[in-house]
Amino acid sequence: MVDVEEGDFFIPGTTLRNLSPPPLALLAPATAQLGLVLLLRDAGNRGMRHLGPWMAVIAVNSVILTVLLWHMSAFVLVAAAAYASGLVPLPQPPTDTGAWLLWKLPWLAVLLIALGALVAVFGRVERRGMRRGEVASRPWWTPRALGRSRPRATATTAGYAACVLGLLGVAVAGPADRGPFGLPTTALACFLAGAALLRAARAAGHRRTG
Repeated sequence: MVDVEEGDFFIPGTTLRNLSPPPLALLAPATAQLGLVLLLRDAGNRGMRHLGPWMAVIAVNSVILTVLLWHMSAFVLVAAAAYASGLVPLPQPPTDTGAWLLWKLPWLAVLLIALGALVAVFGRVERRGMRRGEVASRPWWTPRALGRSRPRATATTAGYAACVLGLLGVAVAGPADRGPFGLPTTALACFLAGAALLRAARAAGHRRTG
């Protein structure tokens, strides 16, 4: 058993978290994956010179935010339906056996189908926003001063710093610091202000180069 605290896990009998510091068992596969990516980088670059693979990358990237936002929803929906209908075998096979791996394959297939359905519905919003962003002019709320390079760089730096401080505030906040939205109010306001600055600077930059 492990104790859960704010999305992290404590190792029983110790004061260490399982990711702070990260154990060798976590760093080893991360290093191996990085090495594999570097090994295949040249082959990947050559493959991207062909139209088919490159169009596939563009198609995936056009809905990548939708995948990020909805993949857990797909898991929750499938899990709720599967357990409520009794389709999931209980007890499940032990995790260190081949039976468990074979049982996971159809489970992953169903999850991918559910995620694909959600992406088909909500991915249109992301693609519509991309097309609208390509032709959008400077919004009315974007200060004209950001059309100059130095104010825009200052706004970008300040916006990035505010976003980082806001995320740090959310990360270190305790349960008693939660505001009406389930997040620390000050940290949330800091993050939103930074995001607004970054968006304004980006819109002004597009207006200048457009």
